[in-house]
Amino acid sequence: MSCIVKKTEPSEQEWDILRNEAKVHYVAAALILFFIGVCPSLLIWFVLFCITGFEGPEFARLFPVVVVLMAIGGHTSVSCLRGDKPGRLAAIEDLREGKVDEIEVQASAVSKMKPAGDNDLALCFQVGVDRLLFMQGYYLYDARIYDNLNEANRGDRAGGEIAFPNDHFIIRRLPRNGKVLSIKLLGRALQSGKDAKGMKRKYRFPESTLIEGSLDSLSTSLVNAHKALQQTRKDHAAELRR
Repeated sequence: MSCIVKKTEPSEQEWDILRNEAKVHYVAAALILFFIGVCPSLLIWFVLFCITGFEGPEFARLFPVVVVLMAIGGHTSVSCLRGDKPGRLAAIEDLREGKVDEIEVQASAVSKMKPAGDNDLALCFQVGVDRLLFMQGYYLYDARIYDNLNEANRGDRAGGEIAFPNDHFIIRRLPRNGKVLSIKLLGRALQSGKDAKGMKRKYRFPESTLIEGSLDSLSTSLVNAHKALQQTRKDHAAELRR
């Protein structure tokens, strides 16, 4: 088992990805606000007008309900707009540093984790004594993320599935944001055991992160990693406000 982390210069394509992760997507934000915040509010007011004409006892009785529904819609839209904020703040710091991580991994074991809530498919590799590499996202099953994909490193199962998880590979990623840029396979397919439990809806891990712990106590390791990540994000936000 080993996990060697090096800081390297980004390629031109990686610079483009880094800049995209760090910027605010105003068009997407405006669409979210319009369809989740504005449209439902207009519809609610239209229905209220059709029922009450904005007068009489019916209006007085329904008005508080309308206000509550509008508040829920506004809160939902703001939550959607803020959903990518931690990742974007981390990407801003990565952009300032101007480096990407190159992590060479030799893993002894891997666990596949069931998604929970909005979380994606996840893999957790044992890469050292009390050290895990957590990788999450459907990119893991996307052939385009693998920069040396050929017949030699495809699996033996029907359909030529990619030989990943793998016992030896290199990932390039954004250091704080965690976005995986590429995966280079160097070893053999590593079989995961029974799907592990431990993911919770509240967890918002990046695409990749190194955490302390063991696969034997994975649930506890994820709890501690979630707490540490929350504190790190608070620190990042405070530092950028200075």
